[in-house]
Amino acid sequence: MNYKKLFSKKYAEKLEAARWHVTEFLEKVSRQIPPDSLVLDAGAGECWYRPLFKNQRYFSCDFGKGKKSWDYTDLDFYCDLSRISVKKDVFDAVIATQVLEHLSRPNDFLDEAYKILKPGGRLYVTVPFSGKIHQEPYDFYRYTHYGLEYLLKNAGFEVESIIPHGGYFLCLGNMLIRCHRNLFPRKRRLITKILTFLIEPFSKIFFTVIIPALSHHLDKLDKRKLDTLGYSCIAKKPAQ
Repeated sequence: MNYKKLFSKKYAEKLEAARWHVTEFLEKVSRQIPPDSLVLDAGAGECWYRPLFKNQRYFSCDFGKGKKSWDYTDLDFYCDLSRISVKKDVFDAVIATQVLEHLSRPNDFLDEAYKILKPGGRLYVTVPFSGKIHQEPYDFYRYTHYGLEYLLKNAGFEVESIIPHGGYFLCLGNMLIRCHRNLFPRKRRLITKILTFLIEPFSKIFFTVIIPALSHHLDKLDKRKLDTLGYSCIAKKPAQ
């Protein structure tokens, strides 16, 4: 049973803290970007965020190899993000959510983003600082505030904001949420399933509902946010 269905959709999404921070950031971004602006979602995957940009002219691209189970057919075009086949000074905004860690040469993408943005255009980025290896073998980096700022400035951007995705307690909650899957993997012997039949539901409630909810409430105690799930960043291409 998915116990998160017992809560409102918004609260259930909040329990998935790593993804929730990204979605919350893009919801704010979509309200900031003027209607009819040209927006490129670089590394869009399955284009989850297309509905958020219904008031803008949204385009998506990806190289289409990150996860075999994903459906990439909704992309507007395929490309290597180090060589985006778009002319200079075209887009008003470029978004790249949880993308930079999957690029072996992230500086090449940032140079491309700078090139295709109009003067005064903005790049909206989210990156992980902690988290499990995913989309193998295309998982190369984790970013600090300082590393992200360095890369963006080196590409010519003016960094407007870098905001952490929570602190220590959210990181801990995000780690512990995976305990249930490790304790009760889907592929295990029948006898093990029988012996753990009564324990498993309690484990699922504790690790996937109670722990994440508690971590959100405790996270306000961490003021410095040196341990964080990741960062949201806004960077601007200088107006010429």
